[in-house]
Amino acid sequence: MIKLNLLPKNLRKRMEPGWWRLVTILVPLATIGILSFYHLSVLSRIHTLENQKTQLEVQVRQLQPFIEEQNQLSRQKDQLQKILTVDKKVHTGFVPWSDYLATFINEIPRRESHFGVSLRSINTQVVAPSTAQAFVRQGLYNGKVIRVQLTIQGQARNREALIGFIRTFESAPNLGINFQQASLDQGSGYYNFSATIGVAKLTKGGITSAQSR
Repeated sequence: MIKLNLLPKNLRKRMEPGWWRLVTILVPLATIGILSFYHLSVLSRIHTLENQKTQLEVQVRQLQPFIEEQNQLSRQKDQLQKILTVDKKVHTGFVPWSDYLATFINEIPRRESHFGVSLRSINTQVVAPSTAQAFVRQGLYNGKVIRVQLTIQGQARNREALIGFIRTFESAPNLGINFQQASLDQGSGYYNFSATIGVAKLTKGGITSAQSR
């Protein structure tokens, strides 16, 4: 049997294709699938990061004793550096007076064990580099750059002893003399004198060979 639609075209029921129903179903499913994929990716990434964090925490706990030891060594290094700094400052300002005095005393002329000159007083003074250069320009201490200056007052047994004392320090390689004055004590026959002795550098241990003069 053949059915005929006798209605006019404008009144006929329009028959739309069924593909649009498929689209309305697939689009939401695709959206859900994409969102699910990104959600699972994010969850996987978070899980991976949490695992890495856990591993790092384990490594930190394992390395903690070594870290504490390193920190302790660093603190000890700082303390030693401070001690070395203080020690350097102390040695920079240290003056070996005993060696300087020994260098001077061992140059005093003597015969056998007897000194021809006796000392009444010795005053010591460190000479600044600028002052030492000024002494050189003035021709003092035979042009030697001295480090320590000794101001002395003494007494010589006779004129020869006084001259020998002055000559010794004029010719000493590491010392110099700036003779100031001398006066004869009529009562004793001794010569009272004053002078400054400049020490340019120390001999080994402050000891020189004593020569009979």
